[in-house]
Amino acid sequence: MSGRGLNREIKQENSWEHKVFFGLYEKIQIILKIFLKKSKN
Repeated sequence: MSGRGLNREIKQENSWEHKVFFGLYEKIQIILKIFLKKSKN
């Protein structure tokens, strides 16, 4: 992704795509944390 495209995405913070992307990103981080805890035990 180009820098210009990324800047355009950041400006459109209220778009549904932005909300969906960050919602998925947060869920993935939570899943990774749980997975890492399970793998350590």
